[in-house]
Amino acid sequence: MSSQTPSLGRKLRFAQLIVFEQVLRSGSVLHASRELNLTQSAVTKVVHELENYFGGPLLIRGNRGVSPTGLGELVARRAKSMMAELRHLSGEVGAFHDGTAGQVCVGIVISGAALLVPHAIRRLKARAPGVVVTLRVGQTDQLFPALTVGDLDLVVARTPEDGSWREASTLLLAETLYREPLCLVAGVGHPLADRAAIAMADLAAFP
Repeated sequence: MSSQTPSLGRKLRFAQLIVFEQVLRSGSVLHASRELNLTQSAVTKVVHELENYFGGPLLIRGNRGVSPTGLGELVARRAKSMMAELRHLSGEVGAFHDGTAGQVCVGIVISGAALLVPHAIRRLKARAPGVVVTLRVGQTDQLFPALTVGDLDLVVARTPEDGSWREASTLLLAETLYREPLCLVAGVGHPLADRAAIAMADLAAFP
């Protein structure tokens, strides 16, 4: 790496490259100053500063305006790339804040993975295709601690009925998505198979 690079990185300002790129686009310092709402002397000063930084003339001045030197073309090419990246960054940051881009890590149990989560991801992708969704399958006692420390952004799982997950952290908020009914499955020869209604107490005598 050139010894000039650290010094240039400390001195160079992005606004200077914007001014320089506008001068080339406008074809003259005068027109660039009008576009940027700056004085001609301010624009000229920026160009001189850049020429000092890069160690050579960047512009050829003529009767018809200005054109880049070889060094100026090199700087202009890189400046355009940097400004394109800045526009992309600005767009991505805006999309991130709007919720249409970014990443989300979701912890799920197997039952949630069967229907609810895939349906939610399809709807999310339809509205925000730039969002990257990562799924982590685990048990409830693994997922909630990961959520508490920030390894997961959200969890789709059964909440323990004893409320122990609430005691673990006051930073978690639960929202009921649906309630899951339970069924008893037994062989046709089971003593309770013919019963129309079964209470929990009725099951105590059976393993």
